[in-house]
Amino acid sequence: MTSKFNKTRLIPDYQWQIHRDYIAHCLRWDFIIKLYSASIKRPNNKFKILDVGCGEAHLMKTIWAGRLKPELYLGVDVDRPVLIKALHKNQPRNFKTEYMFADFTQYSHVHEITKLYGHFDAVICFEVLEHLPNPEYADKMLKNIRYVLKKGGEAIISTPTRFKPEDQVSCKNHLFEYTQEDFLVAVRRQFKIKNIYGTMMYLRKFNKYYKHCKNVGESSKFTKLIDILLDHYDSNVLSAFLGPAFPQFSRSQMIVAVKP
Repeated sequence: MTSKFNKTRLIPDYQWQIHRDYIAHCLRWDFIIKLYSASIKRPNNKFKILDVGCGEAHLMKTIWAGRLKPELYLGVDVDRPVLIKALHKNQPRNFKTEYMFADFTQYSHVHEITKLYGHFDAVICFEVLEHLPNPEYADKMLKNIRYVLKKGGEAIISTPTRFKPEDQVSCKNHLFEYTQEDFLVAVRRQFKIKNIYGTMMYLRKFNKYYKHCKNVGESSKFTKLIDILLDHYDSNVLSAFLGPAFPQFSRSQMIVAVKP
């Protein structure tokens, strides 16, 4: 049943150069630390995190390195060999980690998760939807993410998006990509959107906006800062670092959404 999915993934441990995808992934994982540090650092907290499409559990390692202590981290994936690799890597001693094969487009799989672990405070789904065959499968996954959340729990979901329907997908291994508007519509069907961020800015679009700002005399502090960044970093770094501030120019969107 799961052969319909594309299972390619970024493996940061083996990156031989700094690439924008690697940087963007690291910044997404770090965002989770910032978002939930107050909740998860409390003694005896009952915070449970579910990582959909966990791969080799890089998010878990980031949580561990950030000295957070959730009650439970559960990583799920459709790639069994990758789950075995995650299981055999160093596991934290200060919080419980579990791994499970699960297809999140299948209700029976997510129902089994809630039977075993209950409902979750946060569900993370980073760069997974684009590996599903079509939007119908993505809608099923979003609905099932909602199902495993507690009332008031948060889903943090990121995926590459297109600016226009006629735009091509950004990578050959992506089976489909939402437009920015379609992604918002799909998430709103299941959740109340709290925040929208970009995670991979398209610099050509940003440069047009920036040149306009300079031409109309926008804040000199803003333009000076951007000049320094453009001079110091290459496009790989800037596209990841500036993405959150300019979601409208981003080729990848991250949404923080709440289960009503």
